[in-house]
Amino acid sequence: MAGVMDYMRSNEVQEQFLATHRCIRRKWGDFIIKYAQTEGSAPNVKNVNIEAEINRYTYEALDGVGAWVKSQLENMIEWYEPDYSKLSYNAVIGTDQWPGKDLAPLSTPVNYTKEQLTASILDRLQDDIPWKSLVYSY
Repeated sequence: MAGVMDYMRSNEVQEQFLATHRCIRRKWGDFIIKYAQTEGSAPNVKNVNIEAEINRYTYEALDGVGAWVKSQLENMIEWYEPDYSKLSYNAVIGTDQWPGKDLAPLSTPVNYTKEQLTASILDRLQDDIPWKSLVYSY
């Protein structure tokens, strides 16, 4: 699950996401212009800056991804109570190492508490998408 943020921070996702965002924003902008010209359209449609609204919505959605992932990780860890050793740390983090235990591979049994597991995962999680403000400039 923590890999979601690494994925969202990657250059490939940034490029594809922003290209798609730009396309969707342009299509909605084109639609609003044509819709405003039709008879019987909503009277205030000409006052709507749909592209700015799409930018704002997209930015706010991206801004909330990190907090959502963190909350879901905390919820997921609860599922494994009381035997947290059944939770594969490398599946959550995307590594075959356990931090704080001399980087012992996970094939070595490790006894850890919910607090240790939660802290070690959340400490590694980069919860910001650094390119999110680019939705305003594309």
